[in-house]
Amino acid sequence: MNAKELHVFAVCGTDAIERGGAKAFSLFRVEQSGDMRPFPILVVRTRTNEYLGYSNACPHDGTWLNFGDGEFFTADRTLLRCGRHGATFDIETGLCVAGPCAGENLH
Repeated sequence: MNAKELHVFAVCGTDAIERGGAKAFSLFRVEQSGDMRPFPILVVRTRTNEYLGYSNACPHDGTWLNFGDGEFFTADRTLLRCGRHGATFDIETGLCVAGPCAGENLH
């Protein structure tokens, strides 16, 4: 998929995620070889009622962001965070603002 292509998939109802919340989903991606590969994602519903989706993988080592306690957010819920390394990410852009992957983005 090139940067100009956009694929839209329905994974849950709009009311399944509360405002200011996030939810993990386990999808599968079919490779060109026909093999199915796990594709963990997270969907964030912002406080302004927008929906954003990211791969549920820290750019530092691929660990699920909600590894450990199952939470996606910092204690004040202003940033996404990696439960293993403590890296923090801007919710709107996915940019890592602190931690071992600073300057990298969620995809």
